[in-house]
Amino acid sequence: MDLGTQVQLGIVLFLILSTWGCMSLIAFIKKRNINLELWATVFEGMTHKLVDLNLLKAPDSFIEKKSPRNGKDKDSDDEKT
Repeated sequence: MDLGTQVQLGIVLFLILSTWGCMSLIAFIKKRNINLELWATVFEGMTHKLVDLNLLKAPDSFIEKKSPRNGKDKDSDDEKT
């Protein structure tokens, strides 16, 4: 084999090994500490918004406080008695 073929083979093997190493590292870290928002951000940065992450967002919850129709709070009735 000449030098050009060895360099090309080295580049291909380096890419394969670095990809395998990164995947192993990510799998190890995910197994130890699961944080969905962090990993969604990491993978969004890696894919440059090619993947839709709206499914991973937590739903917004709105809590509406119900008040009596007469406009008075129930605590104000307790203070009068």
